[in-house]
Amino acid sequence: MTELNEVMLQTRLTAKFPKDNALSYCMIALAGEVGELANQYKKELRGDFTDAQKKADNRMKMIDELGDVLWYVAALADALGVDLETVFVMNRDKLTIRHATSLASSTSSYDQPQ
Repeated sequence: MTELNEVMLQTRLTAKFPKDNALSYCMIALAGEVGELANQYKKELRGDFTDAQKKADNRMKMIDELGDVLWYVAALADALGVDLETVFVMNRDKLTIRHATSLASSTSSYDQPQ
């Protein structure tokens, strides 16, 4: 997990935005990058890529956009004063509890007698 925190710290070296507005800037930029990623996928859904090579090229563009998303997630965590490992662990714990609660309180229709 320390690699996640190293990535976060590396964003400081490559960041080119006003530090006094880091939170706002990173939030808006993250939304923009997610939009760019979604737009690439939209093109695939629309059927813009009829041959395998064009689809593969688009997937590479999506991976590139995903890297931008991750960069801004790391920069946003830094702007919030929290490391990525903490964010990841908190989210994992939240989802583990949610999943356990969901399983305990619901019964699948497959479990009901016919």
